[in-house]
Amino acid sequence: MIYTAYKNDDGPMAVRYPRGNGYGVTMDEDLQAVPVGKWNIEQEGSDVTILTFGTMLPIAKSAAEQLQKTGVSARVVNANSVKPLDEELLVQLGEENRPILTLEEAALQGGFGSAVLEFLHDRGIASMQVKRMGIPDRYIEHGSVDLIYEELGLTATEVANTVKEIVPSKKKRA
Repeated sequence: MIYTAYKNDDGPMAVRYPRGNGYGVTMDEDLQAVPVGKWNIEQEGSDVTILTFGTMLPIAKSAAEQLQKTGVSARVVNANSVKPLDEELLVQLGEENRPILTLEEAALQGGFGSAVLEFLHDRGIASMQVKRMGIPDRYIEHGSVDLIYEELGLTATEVANTVKEIVPSKKKRA
């Protein structure tokens, strides 16, 4: 992402550094710019789409594995560019009319999930259920990343449980 920002001539860019390790893009021998505003489908699925990025990507993939064992098929999308959004993919998701879960290690208010909701609403394609998971608007105690994720419900198990709540035909499954 740093290389992408360095090569960008279209205006300023911001790169967010997470605590701990970063995830999402395999390191290449030769640096490559990442297409800005184009997301990667990491895993196909037919019941729900999980939109996430950065440190939440491994959690989303783990949740998708758990869901698969219960008969829920989750598409996992690496939204590696939070702004601009991948508008083409969001329109496609709106046309599919399947539930969407946004997952972020950032504030919910005014965050990535809010941007997705606003985009879908403004395009008149907000008929599907969209659920957001992220950091609530309250003081968060300091601690290890894993402890904070646990306290905020940002674990693979909690993501899987939330997905089961929004997938209509799967709500009553174990």
